[in-house]
Amino acid sequence: MIRAWVADAGGARAVEPADAIAAALGGGYAWIDLDCEDEESARQILEPLGVHPLVIEGVAMQLNRPKVDDYGSSLYLVVHSARWDQARPQLREVDIVLGERFLVTYHDGTTRSIAAAHEILPRRPQLLSRGPATLTETTEAAILARNGNPRVLAHVGPRS
Repeated sequence: MIRAWVADAGGARAVEPADAIAAALGGGYAWIDLDCEDEESARQILEPLGVHPLVIEGVAMQLNRPKVDDYGSSLYLVVHSARWDQARPQLREVDIVLGERFLVTYHDGTTRSIAAAHEILPRRPQLLSRGPATLTETTEAAILARNGNPRVLAHVGPRS
């Protein structure tokens, strides 16, 4: 599923992905969220935004570690959210591509932080209208807050 939002003087609203790409290229702000999409779908979204080919290749792969890469016109971040599942925490990867005028998120399956951002955006359009970095910060804060859950932390051993 691909969901897309744009922000302008009228607030934030859901749009088709092509309209979000056009808005970002035209000087507006856009967020495009890819959930359970393949590499070709990611390519169709990211190429028109001028995203580096290594990022396009990377979003469809699962990485076992967090990552931040600076590609000049965009940042590529890989973070992991933790969700309690039965007797142990399960990690879910969220890939984030942040440009001056766009935010693209990529994940396999629902993450509470991304779902929360979808819910709050209509009520707080300034999260996107101030620029995609503000929405990224809000989403990352939600991931970090949820990962700080004592039930999850109790099962994470010390790093060596």
